[in-house]
Amino acid sequence: MNRTSLFKQEASFSLIYKSIDIIISFLLVRLFIEYFDYETYGIWMVIFSIVSYFRFLNLGLDQGLRNILTKLIANKNHLLARKYISTIYIFLFFICIFFYFLFFLINQNLNWQNIFNSNLYSNNEYILLNSIIFFSFFITLFLKIIITILLSHQRASYLNLFTMLEKLFQICVLLILMNYYTSSIFYVAPLFSIIPILILFFMSFYYFLNDYKHLKPSFKLYDYSCIRPLFDLGIKFFIINISVIILFSTDNLIIAQLLGPESVVSYHIIAKYFNIPILMFSLLAQPLWSSVTDAYAKQDFNWIKKTINKLESISIYFLIIIIIMFFISDYVFAIWLNDNIYFPLLLKIIWALFAFSYIINMIYTYAINGMGKIKLQLYFSILSSIINIPLSILFASHFNMGNSGVILATLISIFLYIPYKYIQYHRLVNESATGLWNQ
Repeated sequence: MNRTSLFKQEASFSLIYKSIDIIISFLLVRLFIEYFDYETYGIWMVIFSIVSYFRFLNLGLDQGLRNILTKLIANKNHLLARKYISTIYIFLFFICIFFYFLFFLINQNLNWQNIFNSNLYSNNEYILLNSIIFFSFFITLFLKIIITILLSHQRASYLNLFTMLEKLFQICVLLILMNYYTSSIFYVAPLFSIIPILILFFMSFYYFLNDYKHLKPSFKLYDYSCIRPLFDLGIKFFIINISVIILFSTDNLIIAQLLGPESVVSYHIIAKYFNIPILMFSLLAQPLWSSVTDAYAKQDFNWIKKTINKLESISIYFLIIIIIMFFISDYVFAIWLNDNIYFPLLLKIIWALFAFSYIINMIYTYAINGMGKIKLQLYFSILSSIINIPLSILFASHFNMGNSGVILATLISIFLYIPYKYIQYHRLVNESATGLWNQ
């Protein structure tokens, strides 16, 4: 199957999986609100925001592996690809053990009641809760290598398949708990934690025995020399990932600290709503990364230009969708939640602007990432992460903008990305990039 056909196929499957995923996500929010009180649900969201801070602990090796594997597969160098896969499995296994042990020690000595700004549970209960969730997180981090391998084969839809299956099982578990057990976060945490582990384990088992038998990892193929190339590219992604986490994953914690965990709920619901166009557009953009890597390795710049031009045109339709979503939002929330939650007008306006800005940013980010020219992105990511938290606190507290001020700070940070990425992309595809633009 040629690159364009594969790109269209993966976008189509992604659309199906993500559409189901979005429906399930909305239903999950409704069920969570019915199962938990607002404070408990706010704490649950803050915990998973904190967990997301630690996604960088794979040190960007998965993204480095993705670019390297895509090039090796394009050149049919399967033996070297298998060495890289074997090496990253073994290396990441020990990284996960080390960091979980480190977290386990730190977890015992933190005052989680202060961190969550809530006395709903004792500190020992918070320690137990975090231990369960983080144990699952580190196992999942290790098992997600199979997703990277699928992405490097330009199978971007499988990432959406994984998230869809995860939420599908979550909703089944939550429905069972609601009907047969009393409300408790200590029922939800262990059951939700085991779901991604089981899905990823069976995905790995299936693909290494079937489609990717020729890439099955082996202790004998561990090669220390493979670590250096992974780190050369991976460390840049690692720093970018930390910056992105600070930029996009600190909001819930900032809101909980400044305004209380109850304020996280309204913010989370608005975010869930305006993330729909972002998620839907990402279905088109996700296959772009590995497809661009393949095209760039073969110097097929015409294909890259045509594909990006199409995505730019499609983004205008998404702008219209976002505008419509803004005007009908009150009606949607009334039907969806069947509850009286106040959503400030300013919060909805800023989130609508953020959604479109994020979509534009996504187009050029995936193209540049696919070409591996991310040094300039690294510098701007650091700058954005530095200004984001102080701006969030300034707008939310000093200017009394509440949770609207938090997303405004993130929007301003996003605006820093778009101009330089637009320029860099055009220089790269026109083969006129020099110096920092070409690094």
